[in-house]
Amino acid sequence: MLVFRGRAPFKPKYGTIGGRSLIPFHLLILLLFLGLGLFFLFFTTSYMEAVHYLLIALYLYISLFELLGKPFARWIYLLTMVLLVGDGMLNMFVFSTGLLSGIFSFFLAFLAWKSAQRLKNV
Repeated sequence: MLVFRGRAPFKPKYGTIGGRSLIPFHLLILLLFLGLGLFFLFFTTSYMEAVHYLLIALYLYISLFELLGKPFARWIYLLTMVLLVGDGMLNMFVFSTGLLSGIFSFFLAFLAWKSAQRLKNV
């Protein structure tokens, strides 16, 4: 490790670029997707979109706690990954919610898998 004038360089505690500065933004996005999921669940008839938005909110919830330094158990990340892969496959091949929703679910599933791998190595 490099030493600058007798001390180690600054390392962010929470693994983000700005330390805690991204956590309120992360929380805002989480609340947005949770609100969209609840809106589509209770006020419209498109339940598949509600499930899609709620799964995105679930991923954002577990990643928020990972950023705070209190990660969930590894099986939670793997379960979220399986649910997001299923959602992505249904969005891409069965329902008419769109190709972009499926690709986004697959991307979040990949990120959940990488988080589970990180927890395995800790």
